[in-house]
Amino acid sequence: MQRFLYNVSMDKRNIKPIKGKIKIKVQSQISPIVLIFALFVIFAILAGLVYLMFHSSSSRSGHGVGELVAVLVLLIPLLVQNAVNKEEYVSDIEISNKDLTLIYKQKRKFIGKEVIPIKDIQSFNVVVTSNISSVGRTRYTNTSTFVVIKTVNGEIEFEEDSSAKFSFCGYSFILNLLKISYYLPNFSYKFRGNAIDVKDDIDYFAIHGRRIPFIKKFKDKWKKMDFGGKFATCFFFFFIFLSLGGLGFIAYLNMPPILSQKEKQFMYYFNNGYNARQNEDYKTALEMFNKAEELYDKDPEIFYEKAYCYEETGDYYKAISVAKEGLNYLNSKSIYKKANKYNFNLHFDLYLYSVIADSNYKIGNYKEAKDAYSYIISNGTNKYYYYKRGKSEYYLGEYKEAMSDFLTYKAEIEDKTARGYQWYSAKDFEKVQKWIDSTTEMMKSEDKI
Repeated sequence: MQRFLYNVSMDKRNIKPIKGKIKIKVQSQISPIVLIFALFVIFAILAGLVYLMFHSSSSRSGHGVGELVAVLVLLIPLLVQNAVNKEEYVSDIEISNKDLTLIYKQKRKFIGKEVIPIKDIQSFNVVVTSNISSVGRTRYTNTSTFVVIKTVNGEIEFEEDSSAKFSFCGYSFILNLLKISYYLPNFSYKFRGNAIDVKDDIDYFAIHGRRIPFIKKFKDKWKKMDFGGKFATCFFFFFIFLSLGGLGFIAYLNMPPILSQKEKQFMYYFNNGYNARQNEDYKTALEMFNKAEELYDKDPEIFYEKAYCYEETGDYYKAISVAKEGLNYLNSKSIYKKANKYNFNLHFDLYLYSVIADSNYKIGNYKEAKDAYSYIISNGTNKYYYYKRGKSEYYLGEYKEAMSDFLTYKAEIEDKTARGYQWYSAKDFEKVQKWIDSTTEMMKSEDKI
């Protein structure tokens, strides 16, 4: 089938002069995008080979080498310019305000050029042939471009064969011709073949100066799809996005956080302080946390760690003071979260209130302790704080409230134990039962009075 599709006319009044020369590849080398992609894959495969062959901790050391070498061998041809050495062919065309130059090569070696004055060109005709072919279940598109230039001295013919190279766009030559068509006298092109997508893309480029946007292509194809095609397409994109998302998440987890030198120093002191706290060396821990605080004094995690150390050393008033100060910085930047890549809420407020509550309880400020425990209960899920609040209420003489909290905690122990969780032991049950018994006695005493 042959059909005249589009005729680009030259309007001399709207043409801007060419600055220097415009060069277009006819028989081009592999496209830069494909070249970069191929090199990237090859380097990745080589890295995989090195890893498999020399990584001593890999249980698969030595395995998979053959498969990777096979893929590598398949990729190498992508870096070859043409599969066949041509005896003579047009490799490039150059156009200026005055001349059109055809550059000839033989077996990829320059052999000469032909200069055609623009004023001598009578017509520039292009025929694009593009067909969809099938090999088994594989469908591929073959596209070639045949050019006939009529001049006052006769005709010049040459052909661009995209099948001789690997490219993501097998008809890039005609698109490049359309870019300079305004400078070519009586330029026109025709289309042959059954690759309607290629025809539509070329026509769109001729009118708009760019290829059909992906979204537009997708929408047009989507309208023509049956239910099975739409389902398969959705499944394909879901699989791709899921795979990419999984790979991205794994890369994110394994990629070290980007910290400034100051932030690295902060974490150095923080980690040393944390390790000392874990070993109950609270003096060293406080020294490290204070050094970290000198670098950045608004991280809420620092306030919690320091307050916890003061509580454990019996300096309850200092612990309360530091924890309350930390409440002012809950919305401040946390280097601790950044270094550990925590993007979720670490509930620094609950940690700080736990120190405030426990420290107040230990010095007998039961009302302040109860208020802090109530905040934790309202904003958290740990039922253990009902038990702690119940003890504060007991000493405040609020026996009914205390009994309610003790029973809530007891029910939690019974529920988790019945479901097989190992969170609680018999000692936990005995402790809360003693408080329930004691509260019952106090309630009875009040009734008698």
